[in-house]
Amino acid sequence: MEREKGKSVFSTLGAIFSPLIPAFLAAGMCTGIASLISGFSSSAVVLPIAKLLKLVSAAFTTYISAWIGVSAARIFGATPILGGLLGMASLLGGIGDIAEIVHLEGFLHPGSGGAIAVVAGVFFLSRIEKFLAARLPGWVNQVFSPFISVLAVLVPYVFIVMPLLGVLTEAVSSGILFLCSNDNLAVKIITGYICAAIFLPGQLLGLQPVFQSIYIIQMETIGVISIAPILTMAGAAQVGAAFSVMLKSRNVNNTKLCGVCAGGILPGMLGIGNALLYGMSVPYPKVLLTTCIGAGFAGSFIAIAQVYATGYGSSGLLAIPLMTAGAGSPVWNIAMYTTGLAIGFVAGFILTALIVNKNLFKED
Repeated sequence: MEREKGKSVFSTLGAIFSPLIPAFLAAGMCTGIASLISGFSSSAVVLPIAKLLKLVSAAFTTYISAWIGVSAARIFGATPILGGLLGMASLLGGIGDIAEIVHLEGFLHPGSGGAIAVVAGVFFLSRIEKFLAARLPGWVNQVFSPFISVLAVLVPYVFIVMPLLGVLTEAVSSGILFLCSNDNLAVKIITGYICAAIFLPGQLLGLQPVFQSIYIIQMETIGVISIAPILTMAGAAQVGAAFSVMLKSRNVNNTKLCGVCAGGILPGMLGIGNALLYGMSVPYPKVLLTTCIGAGFAGSFIAIAQVYATGYGSSGLLAIPLMTAGAGSPVWNIAMYTTGLAIGFVAGFILTALIVNKNLFKED
């Protein structure tokens, strides 16, 4: 019974994220192509095209919580536009203003809790809407239910759920920053493994600001970033897992999953892995597990090799020009970084091939 319940949770998440996959793929391809062409030329022809492609990507990725809210509302039976409103509200800068007023600046910020918080909020929104619909007359329900439902969810969501998850992100941030500043080799290896392994689940929980704050702190204090190359290994392992899942899903005639993997591999190699995360890893937690384990091996390798980034903003293959700092020469550091990507890819592929049974991908 518990196993079926767990499977149902991940199936529900998959149903929520599945309609967003085309946009993930389009946004990922736009970002990747824009980065590639702008790196080769900044001419009057190329630059506007690159900016247009980035604009298309930003239209989706900047407001992803709103899109998730709309999709979750459709699955849970809430009003879609109210689900989007809830997701959007959690992203806006006003959250930061509220945090200052109630003195929660360290724990409450736009996007606290990430996708999982939005899904949970919309779930409760749907329950409140259904409760009111069953008890209020038609016109009263139509007029007052949207306001009551949003208010009933938004207040505890912003003042309780988001700060609680903010406490989690603050604790993770402090812990990782402490480990990153430790010069002991064994600690570095453990740190490399843990950081790479938790990066993808961290994305679901809205921990991106944690890692971004560490990037900034390291750039300000030591002039390079040690954690960025490590976190990139998660994407490499996910691409490796995607190759394995693509083959397995094709063998069981799951053309939808096979297409998601095939379409997400190139963006994933360029460091844009949302399509694979939400279309493959979240609906199939065993794949997420093998991806995280494989990413950890690559993360430890990068920690041992002491590859550092000179900036942030790109990952995967697009981050190669940034990976010139570290223990060796710039060429050596780039070689170690690409070796780490290869280790992550192979580890993700092999672990998924060995641990995940192809029958898991059979369509019901």
